[in-house]
Amino acid sequence: MGLNGRGRGAPFPRWDGRSAQSVDRQSIDFPGADYWVQARNFLSRTARAIRFLVIHITGGPASNEGPAINHFRSSGASAHYIVNREGSITQMVRDKDVANHVDNIHSSSNANGIGIEHVNPWNNSQRLRPTPAQYAASARLVAWLCKTYEIPAEHRPQRGTPGIRGHQEEQPRTSHNCPGPGWDWEGYMRGVRLAMTQETSFEETILSLAQDPFPPPLDDEGSNPYGW
Repeated sequence: MGLNGRGRGAPFPRWDGRSAQSVDRQSIDFPGADYWVQARNFLSRTARAIRFLVIHITGGPASNEGPAINHFRSSGASAHYIVNREGSITQMVRDKDVANHVDNIHSSSNANGIGIEHVNPWNNSQRLRPTPAQYAASARLVAWLCKTYEIPAEHRPQRGTPGIRGHQEEQPRTSHNCPGPGWDWEGYMRGVRLAMTQETSFEETILSLAQDPFPPPLDDEGSNPYGW
């Protein structure tokens, strides 16, 4: 989900981690969430079948969650969770409710999925991989969601199938390359499975992701030697 921080509606103060509403344990689902900030646009449900998880990156230049949170507070887009680059997690839509993170809010993708946004610049001027803390927090969140809603802890690119996939896989016609080639699916899914079993090698797996080199710099034509 591409975010540039300029949502419609009244402006909100820049998010700085202090203006957040203190986390209300009655308002959140994931026990490891650090904040609860309600998104503007969602469909309230008493219950629903949650079949898959959709991984997003912000893509814009921001290195903190401020623009994403303000965007979800003031526009039609929303996601259930945002994971920042320090590993802090903000929940913005309850799991039982429908967020607008794929296509339109009434799509089957939104009806049956949970959207997880990651603060990660990936654009023509800056291309970064997620941080170790971000991967670790996301893996723990996804492991908990998989256990709670009996979702297979597998990367399944086919749209609508139970499992975990990226935005572009769930919505192939989107122009947003999300989560993009900077996302290490193989290592991430290994981390998710280890988090589910709480094996001691979890931290080693996360650190191995951090040691991957950043993507090569862009050339004069906006591409890189690997054809991304």
